[in-house]
Amino acid sequence: MQDSKGPGTALPVDFQTSPQMKSLYSFVLTLISAVFLILSYDPFNFYGLAWISFVPFLLAIRARKDKSVFWLGTLLGFVFLLGSLFWLRTIHWSVPFLLALLWSPLWGLWAWITKKMWFYLCFPDVETSTADAQKREFSLSWKKYLILILCSSCMWVFFEWLRFWLFSGFPWNLLGISQAYFPPVLPVASLFGVLGISLLIIISNLSIAMFIEAYSLSKKFRWQIIPIPLFLLIFSFVLGKIPKDQMSAPYTLNVLLVQGNFYPITDRDVSQEDYLEQIQTYRNLSLKHAVDKPDLIIWPETPIISKYTEDPFFQKTIKDVARLCQSKILFGSIHKENDRSTNAAFFVDRNGELINRYDKIHLVPYGEYTPMKSILPSSIWNWLNGIVNMGNLDTGTSYDVMQVSKNFRAGVNICFEDVFPKNSREYIRSGANILITLTNDSWYEQTAGGAQHTAHSVFRAVENDLPLLRCGTNSESCYITPEGKITHLIKDENGSRFARGTAMIKVSIGASPRTTFYYRNPNLLIILCSGIAFLAFLATALHFLKRKSRLRGIISGRD
Repeated sequence: MQDSKGPGTALPVDFQTSPQMKSLYSFVLTLISAVFLILSYDPFNFYGLAWISFVPFLLAIRARKDKSVFWLGTLLGFVFLLGSLFWLRTIHWSVPFLLALLWSPLWGLWAWITKKMWFYLCFPDVETSTADAQKREFSLSWKKYLILILCSSCMWVFFEWLRFWLFSGFPWNLLGISQAYFPPVLPVASLFGVLGISLLIIISNLSIAMFIEAYSLSKKFRWQIIPIPLFLLIFSFVLGKIPKDQMSAPYTLNVLLVQGNFYPITDRDVSQEDYLEQIQTYRNLSLKHAVDKPDLIIWPETPIISKYTEDPFFQKTIKDVARLCQSKILFGSIHKENDRSTNAAFFVDRNGELINRYDKIHLVPYGEYTPMKSILPSSIWNWLNGIVNMGNLDTGTSYDVMQVSKNFRAGVNICFEDVFPKNSREYIRSGANILITLTNDSWYEQTAGGAQHTAHSVFRAVENDLPLLRCGTNSESCYITPEGKITHLIKDENGSRFARGTAMIKVSIGASPRTTFYYRNPNLLIILCSGIAFLAFLATALHFLKRKSRLRGIISGRD
């Protein structure tokens, strides 16, 4: 029977270390997991570590009590987010810390719920106490291990899905993103999106951890734990080897990407010389390819430090380049009309006349707009504005597709909009058959920020089986094939991505581009995982309430 303190979750004393050593081991193992995760992403890209990164942490929490499990999980999330997002210090030193504090509790909740599920699988009998349990009682049957792996992995996918919309959304560096440069598993994203790869990775971690634990507790080889996770991993590799139907590509588009490699000027006032250098650089780089007559010239988000619609010289430069190159031009600029200001993508014809404009829909919170500004005290708003330059931009209202040519229709994501799969799908529903990202990652200087952003773009191409063009202000201008391969990345003579240059690209598409299973069923995986996670949580809660009721009865003498 349980003692008056309620159900314990610690291992029996005869195979525990001291509390101090146990806490130290758990802390160290959690940090090891966090480091493994950090190394799985840019700039390191040891993506294989992601498949085992959670194992030390999962082994650490098995002998911990509820509160410490939550805090260890939160520590794991905090250290990982702080380490992988440390490049945001270029905006302000506090930004990576604030983001890590905001999102890391989700990791703690996942760990806490996973531990609760494990406890009630081990001890479903109300009168069974961990204090009285033998070591072997902590080793589950292989069926229960598989149930725990399934429920916990689905719970993880659910928490990653929350990051797409909670607090306006920040799904940066999801677990699956770590595999952007691992081609064998990328085809899974065309079936289930990036969350499908996250699911495979967390299943791998849980399976390894459960196998190690089962063997250490019972000295028995739990081979039954292996088949299902192993099958899923083999399936992903086999899927990557299946050749696609070779679609004829009768339509081609010659595209010129222009990367000026400029950085924000924050330590002084912008001068006339700064302005002229920017506009002349983009003009000259474009005109070098006038003889090639590209069908489309792409400049990045805000290439010039002025507003296009309010700057006659900017407008004249665009017209000159369009006419001399006989090319259409796509570029970004802040647009102001009446009382509205938007972050916009402008599309002009070969004479430099405006054809279409897309106003950014998913704005960056506290960078392009201020959430709940009307209810924030002025002191808090001023404090936040001192950390980042608080924005006051308005949101766009429609996904405007750019008719680049008779056969090419482009959906344009601005900045981190391509981190959200929904935006690209909306463009495709509106008729787009090529995706374009205009971005200004120069705020992050020469850090991993731009490369991490590119990893997200890879998944938008694979998920929709469409080519994707990226044009960045200071880096990461490239072409991403529908298979997720990065080509034509602009670099300097030393191989640096932070370069000034251009790339001429021939983009090809078939006459009838096919849609992917993921595009047709974008919510299937999250519905399944959310359903399983909800049932698992409900069952755990019912066991908890049943145990509490039984204990009250024992204490009161009714039982």
